[in-house]
Amino acid sequence: SILSLTGCNVSGYMSVYSYSFYNSKQSLKQFYDNGGNILFLGTRYQDLCVESINNLFSTLEVGIRVNLENIMDDSWLGIGASVSGQNATVDTSQALFNGVDTFYWLYGNSFSTSGDAKSLANIEGKTVAVSYNNGTLQGKGKIIAFGDLHWLFNKYTSPNHVQDHSRLLTNLVDYYFNESEELFSLNIGLSSEHTSTSQLNISIYVKNQTYELPLSSSLLNSLSNLSVSIEESASTPIPILINSTINGIATNYSLDLSNYFSPSYTPLIVKVNLTIG
Repeated sequence: SILSLTGCNVSGYMSVYSYSFYNSKQSLKQFYDNGGNILFLGTRYQDLCVESINNLFSTLEVGIRVNLENIMDDSWLGIGASVSGQNATVDTSQALFNGVDTFYWLYGNSFSTSGDAKSLANIEGKTVAVSYNNGTLQGKGKIIAFGDLHWLFNKYTSPNHVQDHSRLLTNLVDYYFNESEELFSLNIGLSSEHTSTSQLNISIYVKNQTYELPLSSSLLNSLSNLSVSIEESASTPIPILINSTINGIATNYSLDLSNYFSPSYTPLIVKVNLTIG
């Protein structure tokens, strides 16, 4: 199931996070259709729910299928096997492998592609990494699928793999999030989970994740950039004034709920809207 945060509620002056659970396949389709990016990491096909995964890819209409085939360099020794890593041949014309000289492969599944799905890497002609939607489908997300997960952790025979895979991971983030886009994190802090009085303190923390810097107070103090409101279910939102004296932090430590609501266990909803650009 997909876990989605739908709001920060104050229930009887108590903060509660509200979550919604949906059918996994339909949730992922909705997520992807609305711009959500997907990273798939494979392994031996026997360890994957291949039918379910291919059914998901079919629902997403991305032209990618997991094959019932393992790509590995293994040698049987008595009752066990030894698996050796190998380098995949990468498509250096793709931005994902810009500056990546070697791509380490231990073992995992291969893929079949159709339509606009692109093969990114292969071993002896077998596709082991694929992508779909290089920004050409407006509004939809991007998908990258690797048949092997081992490149993400430090199990390499050559120190060069550390540098190459670090660059690959950086390229992957750039692929998912255009370099021209700035990413922001926003967190809401409430003074307590519940209160017997009507006093509620609100703190809002905003950070520019692209540059690892707090958002300036001048932006946080502008109603055109940051707006906060509180409401009961189906009621008219009541604006809350927020003040920022320190970059990255905006607060209201004088909110008296009794000015707007009667004591109740009916959920109250705090809404925060951040607009940049």
